[in-house]
Amino acid sequence: MLEHDQNERDLKEESERLGIEAKVKACKHVDWGYKAFPYWAAQRKGFAELDGKGIEERTEHKVVYWLRGRDLGGYFTVEEINEWVDNNTGVIADEIKQNTAKRVNEARAKLKA
Repeated sequence: MLEHDQNERDLKEESERLGIEAKVKACKHVDWGYKAFPYWAAQRKGFAELDGKGIEERTEHKVVYWLRGRDLGGYFTVEEINEWVDNNTGVIADEIKQNTAKRVNEARAKLKA
């Protein structure tokens, strides 16, 4: 087996163990299809800085996720995703609210034009 293939297999196994993809898919307060794509945290060093910390510094897990949906696209930690899925709060909820408001305001501006 090639090293790349083993790496992908290990990533998939770790992601399945965490259950994030299934939690996002089953999330009750999401009205559009959000999807979580796993990545090794160490391979995303310096990505998605928040309060001066890269994503790999904000998690206790080996895996982080690219989360994609109608009003969202970005890298997030397991902890951030769990906070959003479980309570509809935190960094992800705030970003969705901001992006939704922006999209709505842009649509209203087009209607007025």
